[in-house]
Amino acid sequence: MVIHHFIGIDVSKNTLDWAVYANKGIIWQIQSENSPVAIRAIIKQLKTLPGFNYLNCVVCMEHTGLYNAHALEVLFQAQFPIWLEASLHIKQAAGRPVAWFATNQV
Repeated sequence: MVIHHFIGIDVSKNTLDWAVYANKGIIWQIQSENSPVAIRAIIKQLKTLPGFNYLNCVVCMEHTGLYNAHALEVLFQAQFPIWLEASLHIKQAAGRPVAWFATNQV
């Protein structure tokens, strides 16, 4: 699988902060409510990004338990590849250049 877009979601109780990374930079950022309706609306917007294909992306978010349940449900139904990461690993990775993640096997 060739990944063209990396989608990061910062999950909190009431909101989701979305960032899309492609071509060596962040190409889109937005905040939404943490609700199924809002997440479906974001997915519609993602599909309008130039060159976007959900099969060539990966969505990464911190495993927060209950707070990411809506995102997991909607993204799974939409068949997006999902990567959940432990918060400690995200904290330890802070400050590493994005190129490190793209060139190293996880």
